[in-house]
Amino acid sequence: MGITFQTLFHMSNDSHLFATAQALETEGWIRDGVDWIRRGDPPSERRVPLYEAKMAHLFDHRWATYAGGSVDDEEGARDCTSAEKQNPNFETTPRYWVPEEHVKVGLARVPASLKRGFREGNADRILKSLTEWLVGYWAASGERFQESELARILGHHSWRSILGSSADRFAMEIKTIGNGREMQRETPLTAEDIEFLSYGSRDPLALAAALLTRKQPRWLMGWRRNARTADERTWIPSVLPKVGVGDSIFLWDTVVPDPKAAAVLLASASSLTADFAARQKVGGTNLSFYFVQQFPVLSPSSFSSQGVDFVAERVLELTYTSHAMRPWAEDLGYDGPAFGWHEDRRMDLRAELDAFYALKYGLSRDELRYVLDPGDVKGRDYPSETFRVLKANEERRFNEFRTQRLVLDAYDRLSNSHLVANPIEVRTSRAKLLVDTFPDNVWARTAQSQPGDVGVVLAAILKTMDDPKPIRDVRLVVAFAIEPRLLTPLLPAIKAAEWSRLVGAEADPLANNVATFVARNNPAWGAALRNHRGNGRLVEDAQRRTWASGPGLDAIDTSGWPDGRAGFVFGALQDINLDAAVDSLPADIQQWVINAAAA
Repeated sequence: MGITFQTLFHMSNDSHLFATAQALETEGWIRDGVDWIRRGDPPSERRVPLYEAKMAHLFDHRWATYAGGSVDDEEGARDCTSAEKQNPNFETTPRYWVPEEHVKVGLARVPASLKRGFREGNADRILKSLTEWLVGYWAASGERFQESELARILGHHSWRSILGSSADRFAMEIKTIGNGREMQRETPLTAEDIEFLSYGSRDPLALAAALLTRKQPRWLMGWRRNARTADERTWIPSVLPKVGVGDSIFLWDTVVPDPKAAAVLLASASSLTADFAARQKVGGTNLSFYFVQQFPVLSPSSFSSQGVDFVAERVLELTYTSHAMRPWAEDLGYDGPAFGWHEDRRMDLRAELDAFYALKYGLSRDELRYVLDPGDVKGRDYPSETFRVLKANEERRFNEFRTQRLVLDAYDRLSNSHLVANPIEVRTSRAKLLVDTFPDNVWARTAQSQPGDVGVVLAAILKTMDDPKPIRDVRLVVAFAIEPRLLTPLLPAIKAAEWSRLVGAEADPLANNVATFVARNNPAWGAALRNHRGNGRLVEDAQRRTWASGPGLDAIDTSGWPDGRAGFVFGALQDINLDAAVDSLPADIQQWVINAAAA
């Protein structure tokens, strides 16, 4: 099952879209459930809640609320009470509300170029994007898209002017086919969608609006961006109502909608076993896409139908606790009332899921005991720890490590069950980073390059590395991150366009492939390298000619363009021949990359 990642609202760049309850009330908006509406001409506008990470937790979309707190302070949230959670009509109050139309466009499962055309009101861009998408749909079936089909589905327009050539020629271009295939892979069209387009409006803007409405999710899934291995839990995914989401929550989406498979994925990511693995990877507080791409994920397709039902039934009861989650429950095939909030019952259900996944990951009972508490297996003096904070909190609250007892009891019950007769082979699923909702120029430097930029970029790259890398490869990533225009010609057309949009003018080519960063003659590079190496943040193995990340990197703020560029470049290089990439560089940078001894 393929998944994609995205963010929705950037808390700084999109702040002009945020409004508090006080501001909305002053402007004449009125409350409509959890939303705000303003009636008038044009027709009424609607604003929906903007969720932030602290508002959700494992199997709980009502973890914290700003009701009664200071909306001017991000620390003004408070935990929702058990009494509030026992009320299915209760919903959390956010700090801000955002325009529903922006949420709708951002979440629509359509290509980025179609969203852009709609936002710009550009009919030609919409029609060209739809044409590429249709080419991809036909190409996925091994067929060639014909001009007659274009006219049948989208109607008669000035296609030669829109496409720059005849429709038949446009559909045969390698670039068109490549773009179309990627569109179809990330946001698949179905036969029903083709029929919808065929009978839709011939006005491109109206057709795009209808398609955006058609391709909407009914609920969201994602995880908290901020995480620490010293907290009770590290990887904290949630299922949420369809709302606005700030960038402290990263979203994932299954490419082919399948609610039960999504429930299996959510439960897998929420399990103690998956969290144990996550804790071996995460060294800081930013649980980015690039970490999650490395986590062991159990594919829902590997489960039996009985196993899927076992998980989905428990996830449903844990997550459908208020009316806001009714669409999620309906998609799971349930049309009854919301489930009551009962702490003991919820702990039992979560323990069964944790035990189920421990068995599916192939853990023995002693291995599960170690995951829960290494001291229980190795002795109390054993120096390692896993879920120390969870254990300490429960011992204060219950006078026992209750999760440990419940999970091991459930493990014993399930061990002889046919549900877990065959552990699943674990493979790392590398999900694709979906960046179409990132603002333009989000990775552009706000000022001219500074001497300190090189050191920050190197720190961001080291943070992204989960194991030692050849020095040449790390230097190559540095060159592309500092000089983005060098990477642009090596990327496929769609990725190159995204890179240019996110990075800005630095990704544009210069005459004669001239680069502004001549690293081997740049004192800033030598200073940065000596600094990181001398402080242990960069660990060099001269014999193997590798670099690895060391402790202390979290003290360096790499948020923004350094983290973004580092992650993008690492991902892009997976699909690029590195020898060819080096050969494409200007001679001076090429020599710097190859010469691992240079400083």
